[in-house]
Amino acid sequence: MALDFNLGYLEHSGRVVSSFPCTEFGWMWLDAATGGQFLLTQGQSNADRYMAAWLDSNGTSKYANMRNPGNGSSATSSHGTVTGAWCPYMAVYASTTSRTIYVGAGDTGTPDTATRIDDLNLHDRITIGAYHVNGNSPSLFADGSLAEQHFYNVALTTASFNTLAAGALPETIAGHVDGLSLEFYSAGGTYVSINGLMNMTASGGITQSAHPHPVSRTSPNATAPGATLTGTATIVGGTATGGAAGAAPGATLTGTSSLTPGAASAINIGTITTDPFKNWNNIVQAGITIPNVVALKLSDRSAALSLANQVTNGSGVLTIASASLIAGTDYMLATFNADGSARGIKKYRAT
Repeated sequence: MALDFNLGYLEHSGRVVSSFPCTEFGWMWLDAATGGQFLLTQGQSNADRYMAAWLDSNGTSKYANMRNPGNGSSATSSHGTVTGAWCPYMAVYASTTSRTIYVGAGDTGTPDTATRIDDLNLHDRITIGAYHVNGNSPSLFADGSLAEQHFYNVALTTASFNTLAAGALPETIAGHVDGLSLEFYSAGGTYVSINGLMNMTASGGITQSAHPHPVSRTSPNATAPGATLTGTATIVGGTATGGAAGAAPGATLTGTSSLTPGAASAINIGTITTDPFKNWNNIVQAGITIPNVVALKLSDRSAALSLANQVTNGSGVLTIASASLIAGTDYMLATFNADGSARGIKKYRAT
């Protein structure tokens, strides 16, 4: 899932990037092609100063804009509407004289080279889904769903955009600073970013989107590149060796074979759902951040997973899903406070 923005927005009181080059990337699902929809903005609360990815002209013009008080310049792309389906976008700010906007898989980018001096150190807020700078009330709301909003401290290339548009996890791309996956609605209205640099607060109408999340993080149907085995091969008894995909478990693959790219194969993603977190007064702690979570595989006491800044849901529960967890396997889940002190430890079975 993702988040549906209905006259709502997310905001963080601080900046993520403070110098050029930098890049913004995200996914949008527009419900209507209306003018003036802001997707991701880093700007200044008391001045008309920002860099932002946004849309105008009934959704057919897309902008990577950089503006200081009184003037601005945009890389503008006009190539059709982007409603009714997930669409990736990327706004690249290589320097004060270079902006490029990408919209839709396969886009090669539209540049702008007008000189616009800006000091990103003056930026003091991140806004997702609305325009909210210059002391104004929020406006120009995104009409639809948003997911995977990210910042990079490099100027990403067309090749990187194509990789992201193909479904790569954004934080695996070099130069990633921070971002949000925006998968699940938080009843408490708070969202902690992947690297913990942004604590976003929701305002206005935000609900769980009806559209599946464009980048699979927790779905048991997630897939990874697979392979098709071609050529002549003989399977004999023994222990599995080599890395040839398609070999039967408990067998050694011999003979002449070649490996070619083929159909995707399913990842076994295990999920741990914790008990509700409560305080000493037995009150459920919804929407709180657990600084450190570690899962140890009980069979050999190996560290299966280590996560930072996990946020409990409206029921005070953490749901942890990962290809590092094996369904049906027992894990000892340990949680720790920011100072390193233990918060809790209990055995759970991944499902």
